[in-house]
Amino acid sequence: MRTGILAAAGLLAAVPAWTGLSGGELDRDFRTPPPEAHSRTWWHWQDGFLNADQMERELAFMRASGLGGCQQFVAGWTRIPTNGEHLVRFMSDEWLGFSRRALKAASDNGLEYGF
Repeated sequence: MRTGILAAAGLLAAVPAWTGLSGGELDRDFRTPPPEAHSRTWWHWQDGFLNADQMERELAFMRASGLGGCQQFVAGWTRIPTNGEHLVRFMSDEWLGFSRRALKAASDNGLEYGF
């Protein structure tokens, strides 16, 4: 048991050497992670229900929540519009316009954006 504890302590002591960071840098980056270390989320675009203002609010909320970015994920496309609903058709000019606007809003919020 004592040997295991000593081995673990030795491994932990070697972490700065493996990462190239000094103890101070490692501590700083752990307490305040750089942007590339922030979590990402999947961002579902469901059934063609797209609203540009809502998209911008969601991206701003992602940033305010500490996320580093998102992966746009298209889901659904089986719903038939009812009651005058307008669904944006996948890869239509309108859909591509929403994608461009979302990409710009993500960039403005300092978020990585993936498709």
